Amino acid sequence: MARDLIQYVTAPDQLAQWCSQQPIPCYEPGTPIEEVYTDPVMVERMRGFFEPGAYNNGGASLNWATFDRALDAEWSRLFVEYMSGSMTIEEVFAEFQPLLDDSVQRAISAHPEWGADSW
Repeated sequence: MARDLIQYVTAPDQLAQWCSQQPIPCYEPGTPIEEVYTDPVMVERMRGFFEPGAYNNGGASLNWATFDRALDAEWSRLFVEYMSGSMTIEEVFAEFQPLLDDSVQRAISAHPEWGADSW
C-alpha cells in the first residue's frame, strides 16, 4: 500500500495537480522569480523565498543571521550558557553585541549598493 501511495502521489499528473495548488508553485531550482510569478505584487511578496537574505521583508532585516551566518555557533553557545543559568541575559547581550556590530560593519562594507553612508 505504501508503494502504491508513493507511486500515486509522485506520478507526473498527480504532482502537477499538487504543484498547482501550492502558494509557491513547483519550479526548477535556479528559476528566476519573474518566471514563476507574473504578477508584480506576488514577485515582491515572495522574493524572499527565491532570494534569501534581507530583501524588503521587515523582520529579516533586523535578524542578525541575515548579516552573518558565521555567528550561529557563538549565538548557540551563548544561548546554552543563558539557558543553563551560567549567564544573565545582560551578560549574553554584552558579549554578543561587539560580534554583531562587527558583522554588520562587514555586511555594509560588502554591499556598497545599500548606500549605508547616507543613512
